[in-house]
Amino acid sequence: MPAALLLALALQTPAAKPADYPSLTTKKELYAKVDLRGKAAPKLEAEKWLTGDAPDLKGKILILDFWATWCPPCRETIPELNAIAKKFAKDVV
Repeated sequence: MPAALLLALALQTPAAKPADYPSLTTKKELYAKVDLRGKAAPKLEAEKWLTGDAPDLKGKILILDFWATWCPPCRETIPELNAIAKKFAKDVV
């Protein structure tokens, strides 16, 4: 492949995104779209818990965060989650 074609492809790739990609510019806008406060949590099913038996979650705070090491926005939430864990250490499962 000619170097010019490779360069053109490399320059186009970061700008590519799906047509339905959200055009949200701030965390506040994103969180407003997925605000679930006051709504019942979906039923949680797990095949295996790290602690062995399924814990009694009724009335407890449970935070599930799905993230990846290669995801910069995911890594940005780590300090926030650590602060939440510290603040609610007695209440969080």
